[in-house]
Amino acid sequence: MSNKPNVVNYGQDPEAIKLAIRSGAARANNPEMADRLLVEARAALSSEFEPREGDPPMTEFKLTPGSFGAKYPRYINNLYVVTLSPPADAPGFPCKIIHISISRVDRSNRICWRHKQIIKNKLIGPKHEAVELYPSRDRVVDGANQFHLWVLADSKLSFPFGFTSDREVMTQEEARSDTPGVHQAPFVDNPEEL
Repeated sequence: MSNKPNVVNYGQDPEAIKLAIRSGAARANNPEMADRLLVEARAALSSEFEPREGDPPMTEFKLTPGSFGAKYPRYINNLYVVTLSPPADAPGFPCKIIHISISRVDRSNRICWRHKQIIKNKLIGPKHEAVELYPSRDRVVDGANQFHLWVLADSKLSFPFGFTSDREVMTQEEARSDTPGVHQAPFVDNPEEL
């Protein structure tokens, strides 16, 4: 058995790294303090998964001029380039599947969940369900800072997993009062678009 510790990538944020190290050091003496420090480290790191600081709200998508001769339609706004594949048969599914390919205009790898949800809602529809697949290792495709959603083409169908409760979208203040220590990103875009 190896004594080598599990490695967790805390990015390049020195404050988050310090908090994570202090959390590990505090675990034996004060588990509550360690948990609090770990929550703070995660909050410091969570900005990697939120809209970039200074990103403006998303503008409306427009069909790009080059799309008219392209194989699939491509849409662009101030932050994203999105390609939509036409609905295709998927073995084992009761309806066709639409593939959405998303990349940032600046080609960075930072696309938050909210923006993926808004893109799906605006370009396919708010009643359609989509998934982002984390495939088995032998099916991984990672050649660009691009993200992919697979959408059920039939808006009356839903996946047999996920939350079944009513819609719940919280502001930062609501989330913090509901669960102390939780981090919720501020809304840059209209929360009704989620």
